Amino acid sequence: MTMGEGLLVLIVIVSLAAWAFMRFARPKGRRVIRYIGDGSFAENIVGESNYQAELESFVGRSEDGAEFMIDAWLVPEPDNRHDRKAIRVDIMGRTVGYIPRDATSYYHAGLKGGRGRCRAMIVGGWDRGSRGKGSFGVKLDVKSRTLFEVIS
Repeated sequence: MTMGEGLLVLIVIVSLAAWAFMRFARPKGRRVIRYIGDGSFAENIVGESNYQAELESFVGRSEDGAEFMIDAWLVPEPDNRHDRKAIRVDIMGRTVGYIPRDATSYYHAGLKGGRGRCRAMIVGGWDRGSRGKGSFGVKLDVKSRTLFEVIS
């Protein structure tokens, strides 16, 4: 198997695992919503610098970097010691960052203590050898912070 074929197999496996996790591991008995996107992936999250290993484990590194689409969960953290209004962003059950503090009130209005799902894109992470490495970032596909559908 060539390296390209191996990478393709890995992407398929990760995508199937993500689908299965999102399909079967959603919280029971809580409100679950899905944010409607428009494909722009314009909503940036914060704190990804603390979760570079997690992000790299999802997509690996390449000379050109990543643009990898996957589902993300938005999870309120009312017990967060730094900000009781914090909303964590998880991908495949692993924290990858947070919603910016100035945007959390919009998301809380829809979440109402439950969780939200949306499409996400992991970007960056290029590796050009002696010329350096780039950090990973995450962008969310949320057309409007108040546009969503209730799943359960």
